[in-house]
Amino acid sequence: MTFASRAGGALGIARLETSYGRFLLGLGERRPAADLLRAARERLERLGAEPFLATCDSLLKAAGLPPPRDGNRLELTLQELAVARSVAVGRTNQEVGAELFVTSRTVAYHLSNIYAETGSTSRRELARRLPTLLA
Repeated sequence: MTFASRAGGALGIARLETSYGRFLLGLGERRPAADLLRAARERLERLGAEPFLATCDSLLKAAGLPPPRDGNRLELTLQELAVARSVAVGRTNQEVGAELFVTSRTVAYHLSNIYAETGSTSRRELARRLPTLLA
C-alpha cells in the first residue's frame, strides 16, 4: 500500500468523522459529536489538511469546545480548569460547587465538557491525566 492510498484513506475517515460529528450536533448529541470531531481533527492535523481543519474547528466551536491555539491541544476554559483540579483531588460535585460558588449541576455540566474535551471517562482517569493535560 502506498503512502498516497494510506493518506487518502485517513482523509476519508477524518471527513466521515467530521460529517457524522456534524450530524450528531444537529441531533443535540454534543458529547459523542465532540469525541468524533476531536478524533477527526487529530487525523486532519497529522495530514496537514488545512481546509478540512477549518471546518472541523468550526464544528468543535459549535459543540462548545474552543479550537486549539497555535496547533496545540484543545484547552480547558478557566472554569473547567478549576473544576478539573478540584475533582482531581477527590472533591465531590457538591464540594466543588461550594468552593466555586456554583451549583453541583453546573459542576456536572463542566465535568461533562471536560470529559469530552480531554477524552477522559472517569474522575480517576481525569486525575491521572491532569498533570499531562496541564503541561
